[in-house]
Amino acid sequence: MSCCGGQRARASGVATTTRAQVTQRVAVGPAAASPPAAAVRPPTTFGASPPRVYFRYVGATALTVFGPVTQTRYRFTSPGVTIAVDPRDGAGLAQVPHLQQVRR
Repeated sequence: MSCCGGQRARASGVATTTRAQVTQRVAVGPAAASPPAAAVRPPTTFGASPPRVYFRYVGATALTVFGPVTQTRYRFTSPGVTIAVDPRDGAGLAQVPHLQQVRR
């Protein structure tokens, strides 16, 4: 049996889709797109808050620091401000002048 090349469907008004068109739609569709890196997070234990370390800014003005591991932005708005920091960023922030690790 030979193929009509879609002529019957065109004659009857029915739209045809080739295998290449279907593959292309699947490849560029929203389901095929990978999630942004920020959306991919490690699983956490239900009900448990993540451990934190705390840093106090002892400089003269304000300071913004990006965590070396998580790339989280930490903003110290004025001298004396203490904020919670992801423990993975703790060692890197301990090296920043005018930041002191404190116990809570």
